[in-house]
Amino acid sequence: MPSWQAPLRFVMPRPEKPVFNVLFEDPIMTSRKPDEGNTPELSRLVAEEALARDAYSLDIEATEDERAALARRFGLLGIDRLKASISLKSRGEEVLLDGQLEAEVTQACVVSLDPVHSTIASRFSVRYMSPDDFADHVADEDEEAFLDPEAEDIEPLPDHGIDVGEVVSQYLMLALDPYPRKEGTDLGAVGSEGDDAEARENPFSVLKKLQDRG
Repeated sequence: MPSWQAPLRFVMPRPEKPVFNVLFEDPIMTSRKPDEGNTPELSRLVAEEALARDAYSLDIEATEDERAALARRFGLLGIDRLKASISLKSRGEEVLLDGQLEAEVTQACVVSLDPVHSTIASRFSVRYMSPDDFADHVADEDEEAFLDPEAEDIEPLPDHGIDVGEVVSQYLMLALDPYPRKEGTDLGAVGSEGDDAEARENPFSVLKKLQDRG
């Protein structure tokens, strides 16, 4: 997890009636196309029968359309590559997810808006509990532990399986630079110009001068 941002406490999407078109299907995993806004931009749903196994692993890679949709979602100029390796291990009523993602993204410089290219590599883990156990865990967890950026990520186990594509998307967002800046850009100089412009255009400054004259 990046040191500059606490981890998101997110709950996997749980539409009342999951609706999707199957692009390819095996007994374990399906790739889904967005339908009526219910499906994330990058969706790889691992079915319940896979979660019952002792261990299950898979590699996923986002298509061009999925990368474009994720770029719009996160306000990026583009995502040139996004792939991940995921492993799932069943431990009684819990499922442990370990993953590693790699991505090449293009963001807009916060100063000049010029393109800033970067390569991302991130590892992540999530522990899924049964809904009842998760509710007990949240009730017992104090506020400091909940906000601790080093705390373990724990989520309720969705009743329709785990969408590992959405998990990857969430951790890609966490790994993004919140203030991308093109090399050589002078942030201080731009800030000074912005301060001068604000002073010139500040209506309260103008009003004060008029009052002083009166």
